[in-house]
This record gives sequence, structure tokens and C-alpha cells, in this order.
Amino acid sequence: MNYIKLYALLLLLIGITSCDKSDDINGSLVNFQSLDGENCGLILALPLDDEFRILDPINIDDFDITPSEGLQVIIEFQELQNGQSDCEFAEPINLISISLK
Repeated sequence: MNYIKLYALLLLLIGITSCDKSDDINGSLVNFQSLDGENCGLILALPLDDEFRILDPINIDDFDITPSEGLQVIIEFQELQNGQSDCEFAEPINLISISLK
């Protein structure tokens, strides 16, 4: 009998922890910002644990978003191995999706 209660409790805990949470972020949270002294325009800053990645979305015009300094967005992107960026410090990326935070 105790095994049945333990099994039911285990199933309940698995069900609760596997529920889809509406606050979860699918993608990466980034900020639009400009680099001082560089002619890069607005780029995306992706904060990581020990560094920042500077991303240059080459297809930003394909989306209905007007970039502005400090604007927080959630993006999904693909890195471009052979892409070229106008900004020497930024990695060129192809945006898959972008939405306001």
C-alpha cells in the first residue's frame, strides 16, 4: 500500500515540474546597444556568465521591429560561419525570430 502512495506522489511531482511555464523564455534575451567610438550602428549584446557576445543581425530589416538603444528583445538566431559584418567586433547572425521582452 505504501508503494502505491509513493508511486502516486512521484507521478504528481513529475507532472507538476514538467508543466509548461508561460514565463519561460524561448531563445536568448539580448539588448540593442551601440559601441562607443565604433561605426557599427546598433548591435545586439548577449550577456553570458563570463563575457558578452556582440551580435550583428544581418537580416533585421526582415522583421517588424525598430531597434533603439537599450531595447530588450528575445531572439533565436543562427550563427553565420562565412558571413561578414560591417562591425569588426560583432559576429554576423541570421535572425530566426525576434520579439519584444
